Amino acid sequence: MKKLLLFGGAAAMLAFSACTQDGYTEVTQTIPGSAINIITNIEDGSVIVSQGAYEFHITARDNAFTGYITSPALIANNTSLEFTSDSQSCKYNGVEFYFNDLIATAGSTGMEINNSQITGTGAFVDKDNKRYGYYYDTTEIGDLTYKYYNYMETVARYFIGSKYRVNTFQQNTFFVGTTTTKYTMAGQEHRFSNDGITYRFILDKEKDSDVYTATMVMYNAKFSDSEREPLKVGIIAKGLNVDFTSDGITISGQDIIPDVYEAGSTTPYENFKFNNIVFKTTDELYTEGYLKFLVAGIYEGEFMGKYVNSIYLK
Repeated sequence: MKKLLLFGGAAAMLAFSACTQDGYTEVTQTIPGSAINIITNIEDGSVIVSQGAYEFHITARDNAFTGYITSPALIANNTSLEFTSDSQSCKYNGVEFYFNDLIATAGSTGMEINNSQITGTGAFVDKDNKRYGYYYDTTEIGDLTYKYYNYMETVARYFIGSKYRVNTFQQNTFFVGTTTTKYTMAGQEHRFSNDGITYRFILDKEKDSDVYTATMVMYNAKFSDSEREPLKVGIIAKGLNVDFTSDGITISGQDIIPDVYEAGSTTPYENFKFNNIVFKTTDELYTEGYLKFLVAGIYEGEFMGKYVNSIYLK
């Protein structure tokens, strides 16, 4: 079985305890993880999407770490795929936990978890109850403010036997990279490159439905070097389509009139309509993406970038 990788950073815990044995202090935590599970049936390519839950159980003793992972609610085709891995030693570098050779069996199927890579980014709380790192407040679309959360952002890709592949995607996720725009001004074609835009995708499941829609937020957006086009704190495009397939995730929309966030309020920006937006994940972990858009029939934009956990955005 391949390497399992668990990152740890800042989060509150479901359970926390400390005790002293043989002169050493043990600290034990159970930290919940959250993500959308995209379960692909390898046999026919069909995809099942559900809200995922993971729990990371970590014990620290004399700077040595052990832990295991549980998935308390993983179901496909009315079949339980939930699992509890064996406890094993892991390395901790102050921010990240590294697990190797995950050993687990999935629920009622009895199939082995294999080819595993699971990442949980949150924070371990030490024996003095110190917390490290922050999360962006996911309840606000406007200002990005820091706040502690009681879960870890979970990025995963693993196989259950030879039948299922499980990928995860954050319900509230950030991508950073390079945006290149092409536009024509005064009869001349211009190109503008910007590494300062942060893209945020917030996925929401429609009530009593399996359909997801997305809101895309662009922070610090600027598409040209023209002084007449000021930096925009936040551009918000709502009601985008979300398509989950065995090849990845596509978020798209047409003729979207965005809201612009400035000075604590949002207003529609009709002169900045998105004629089209298409974002696609491009790697096996769904942590790299390509975005193409056209704004106001003028700015042709392309973005290539990577997922970044909110703890690293500060």
